[in-house]
Amino acid sequence: MSVVLPDLQPWQERLRTLLAEQAIRVAGAAEMASAMAEGTPAPALYLLEERAGAEPNRSMVGVVQTVERVVSIHYAIDNQSDASVAQLGSLRATVMGALLGWTPPDCSHQIQFVEGQLTAFDTDLLWWQDQFKTQFRLHHIHP
Repeated sequence: MSVVLPDLQPWQERLRTLLAEQAIRVAGAAEMASAMAEGTPAPALYLLEERAGAEPNRSMVGVVQTVERVVSIHYAIDNQSDASVAQLGSLRATVMGALLGWTPPDCSHQIQFVEGQLTAFDTDLLWWQDQFKTQFRLHHIHP
């Protein structure tokens, strides 16, 4: 029996659908690394799994654990005018409205907000990170 871990594709699809009319790029870790190195068209969102921590195993014949998953969303906002802060606030509110209370496929708990912070700032781009958490169950029974 193989272990199946939830992925970020449903998160990305949910945000892409919501933000399609606003022409906001929604991508993952590989695209974020490229955007940071080469510059990125803003606004954009990048989703990365930050960490996962498990409760102790509750099974004697395998593994049954609840895993808390923390996902970060990195916002890249054009910092050419004072409107960038308002745009960031509006975009964060839209993303939170889409994610808070939603239970992604393969997860057992609704998404909750953890924290947000400024991660980089220069004359071209403002980078902000919000962290969200959910949980899933890890099951693996030894043959």
